[in-house]
Amino acid sequence: MRSKSLLIVVVMLLGDADAMAPIGGVRKLEETAKKAGKSRMEFHYFENLDHSLNIIEYFVKGTLPESLCTSQQRAEQRACYRPL
Repeated sequence: MRSKSLLIVVVMLLGDADAMAPIGGVRKLEETAKKAGKSRMEFHYFENLDHSLNIIEYFVKGTLPESLCTSQQRAEQRACYRPL
């Protein structure tokens, strides 16, 4: 039996320095989704990150970009290291 609807959450992660998906267009999509009652869409914005969320920093330095660290890690002024 086929399900009549697919119940998944769509998560949008966007750096505000993303030249490929300008933030204005994504914010408009977020507004349109909210007006349409799309409660299973999440939008998360990150300061000073590009289209890849600056993930190259992880591969070069072994740390995630500061914008992706948890608030607790930032409050404790420690790097967010992740094993490679």
